[in-house]
Amino acid sequence: MSDLTPPEDTIVEQEQEQAQEWRTAPGWWRRNRWALIAMPLVLALVLALGGYRLYTFWWQQDLHEAVRPQDGTVATLTQAWRDADGDHTRTVSARVVGAQQIIVFKDSEGALQPVDRMDGTSVWALTLEVEADPDQVLSGCSYEVVDNRGRITTGSPHTIAFSLSADACVPASTPGPQYQMGELWGFDDEESAPRPQTYTVPLYIRLVSDAVPTELRISWEVPKYLALPVPAAAP
Repeated sequence: MSDLTPPEDTIVEQEQEQAQEWRTAPGWWRRNRWALIAMPLVLALVLALGGYRLYTFWWQQDLHEAVRPQDGTVATLTQAWRDADGDHTRTVSARVVGAQQIIVFKDSEGALQPVDRMDGTSVWALTLEVEADPDQVLSGCSYEVVDNRGRITTGSPHTIAFSLSADACVPASTPGPQYQMGELWGFDDEESAPRPQTYTVPLYIRLVSDAVPTELRISWEVPKYLALPVPAAAP
């Protein structure tokens, strides 16, 4: 067994050689210096790409520029938009002049119809007053309501009845000009009566029973939207 054990001086020499190798070998910081130098650049690139995606897929495609009333009631929105006929500018003023819970509504023929009941909900009608030149395209708006608890609910005339016009922000009988979608999808507005300069329309919204509408948001193109205060609602 003693023949298989290396001499003590040999063991000492091996340990000295190993220690020398550790002293002369490059350290971790030195071995990874290029990766460490590149790391801030990689992080900056990742953050830049994330910011670009945030700007492209959220900031440009979401409503984040509220237009609020200067006098507390009427707000005026001006925005650029485009359709198949080219570039345009929309200028429209609006305010909410009334809000109440309803159990009946007027259909497209003007006849009163009962509102379908759903447990735990109630239907509100917000009366919107609009002022805009008759040649302005106001069809195709979207709207949502903020309630007294900060909850946001998207509205639609179809909440009440599918027979109602989907163009909520214009009178059903005189909607005015439409977006032009090209030759195959164009609309002929020449025979329709002009839309009034000033008019009112009801916007319907179904909310949970404990909700009271406090703000009406109306939009056509992102990112701007009208943020209109709702006057004290009549229950």
